[in-house]
This record gives sequence, C-alpha cells and structure tokens, in this order.
Amino acid sequence: MLHAPAAAKNKDPIGVALSHFGPFSQHDSGKTYKCLELGSGSGEHAAHLGKLFPYVVWQPTEYQGDVGPEWVPEEMRDEFSNFNSIKEHTKLLSNVICFFRPPTHFSHMSHPTFPISHLLFLL
Repeated sequence: MLHAPAAAKNKDPIGVALSHFGPFSQHDSGKTYKCLELGSGSGEHAAHLGKLFPYVVWQPTEYQGDVGPEWVPEEMRDEFSNFNSIKEHTKLLSNVICFFRPPTHFSHMSHPTFPISHLLFLL
C-alpha cells in the first residue's frame, strides 16, 4: 500500500473546503451523490473523503495505475501499483466504487466506466 506525505498533509483541508459546496455541505436524507476523482494516486484521499462523506459515491481513477513504475523489478510491481493501493486504502468503504470493481483507468484517450451524465461533482 502506498503512502504519500502530501496526501496526509492536505486531506483535512480538502475535506473542509469540500464541506462548503453542494452535496458535501448538507446531506439530504435518502439522496446519494457521485464524485469522479481524477488522478487518485495512492487512494488516501478517496479513503479519507469516503469516510467523511459516506453519502457520496466515489469513483477513483488513475492513469495506468495497475502497473508499477518501470524502474521497479517486475516481481515487485504489485507493491507499487496505484490500483492496489487505492483498493487497500478503501476496501472497507462501500461508497467507494473500487470496493466492488477496480478503479477506472482514465486518460484523455479513454472513457471512464462511470456514468458522467449522472455526476454531481468532479474532483
């Protein structure tokens, strides 16, 4: 599982900033909101924000996150995989979609499997 010092440092300020906007500021009972997170990295933000806003369904994305960096020996690449890290950080959160399926591979050349027409917020 990956850990990013910047994620640990800024996850709380991001949560506070989001709490001032639309679906994050006030939860309407019975409503579920969706958020597509672009460039999820280690998955620490998805885990923190998923706990903070349990009524928001999160879809983490990462560009080629299923493959570790080229400089890492192939037998160790799973340990450096962003997808594996995202899944580990969020595995107990039912409102983070990678709990049910892998994080979405996302790039300007592909289309996410998340229904963008139903998104309320893009992070």
